[in-house]
Amino acid sequence: MHPVTKLVQAWAKAQVQGLKDNWAAGNFTHQEAEASAMLNAKAIAAVEVLQLFIELDRQQFSEIDDGE
Repeated sequence: MHPVTKLVQAWAKAQVQGLKDNWAAGNFTHQEAEASAMLNAKAIAAVEVLQLFIELDRQQFSEIDDGE
């Protein structure tokens, strides 16, 4: 895998870990239940997007490159 791809995946993993750490620290809570739900939903969505980068493999990058 290309070194830049490895760096992007390492960055994404670090971002996921940061979000987990923030969640464990209670940073996604709010006095209002709706606000807490929104903060958690945003964090979950961010993790889902980051996971897409983490899970990309050589074949998927080749498919992207072939499409250009």
